[in-house]
Amino acid sequence: METWKNVLGFEGLYEVSDLGNVRSLDREVTNSLGVVKRYKGKLLKGCKDKDGYTRVRLSKDGVHYDRKIHRLVLQAFVGDLELLVDHINHVRDDNRLENLRYVDNSENMKNQLPHKRYGKIFATNEIETIEFATIKDAVAAGFNKSAIYGVINGNFKQHLGYTWTSEYIK
Repeated sequence: METWKNVLGFEGLYEVSDLGNVRSLDREVTNSLGVVKRYKGKLLKGCKDKDGYTRVRLSKDGVHYDRKIHRLVLQAFVGDLELLVDHINHVRDDNRLENLRYVDNSENMKNQLPHKRYGKIFATNEIETIEFATIKDAVAAGFNKSAIYGVINGNFKQHLGYTWTSEYIK
């Protein structure tokens, strides 16, 4: 059964569950003319940020706040600690309480997945495919290393008119 608790700092406005869901609560808001509007609570749809973490936008007193759901879950169910939040299974949008824990920076570094090692890099456009032996060769040819990795990892569609792929070395 899903358990709900108040979102820290937004008590009476929003709740977060142990399954990583966030909902607004029924509320009344009085505007500047004294007119009272009633709003029905609803389940909020989060959106993924550039790093793959799910965020929600919360509002309080006319100010909007973007918050990562994983932190809301731990704050509500464990407490607000000045530590990093770790996704135990490495899935950044799995915000179930059982998948989250607070860790210090050292512990967080130990729990990282091994970095991918790339072999050959391929830049493809409508006219040609260019093969680079290494990422360094592509950078030497005038391409941006971060942008190439961004395309390979699915964060960007293209870099300088090319789609980028690579061989992955285990």
